[in-house]
Amino acid sequence: LRSAHVSAGEITQIAFQVNCTKAEVIAFTRFIDGYARAHIMLDDGTSIRRVGTGNDPSWSANGASLVLRYEDCYYYYYYCYYGLTVVSSDGAHSEQLSTSDDRQPDWSPDGSKIAVARFLDNQGNLYVMKADGSAAAPVVIPQFTGVVEDPAWSPDGTQIAFTCSLNNVRDICVVNADGS
Repeated sequence: LRSAHVSAGEITQIAFQVNCTKAEVIAFTRFIDGYARAHIMLDDGTSIRRVGTGNDPSWSANGASLVLRYEDCYYYYYYCYYGLTVVSSDGAHSEQLSTSDDRQPDWSPDGSKIAVARFLDNQGNLYVMKADGSAAAPVVIPQFTGVVEDPAWSPDGTQIAFTCSLNNVRDICVVNADGS
């Protein structure tokens, strides 16, 4: 703490130093009463806050939003609604992007696209869509007929790594983002 006496009409300079550390924010899923809830917290484990309903949160490139898998199940009727939702990092705003069984979303490094494992008839396929949820299209993976899960963009956005399963054997595969 420093103090300085300044008389009326005078200008006084005071030197001081500020040390700051960047607080990283972590997104994670908690299951509460059987339902997935997306939360964020500081990297020291403090300031835990719920931001949305769903799991598998992935940060946008600018850190302002999260995309997550939305799942709302009505067990009495044995029915669930699925899709992707984007929520603001403060949880104040959310927008549904898809109503498909999209899982494990991952935002591209430039923030323009989202890769997902889209499940159709219990078969996971790699899809890429625009960040607003439009233009979802399968990424054709040459000579592969297995299940795709957990897509993750390369830092330069040119490739997508994913867990690939074929005949109960799991491995890590990589494909160019354009499917070549």
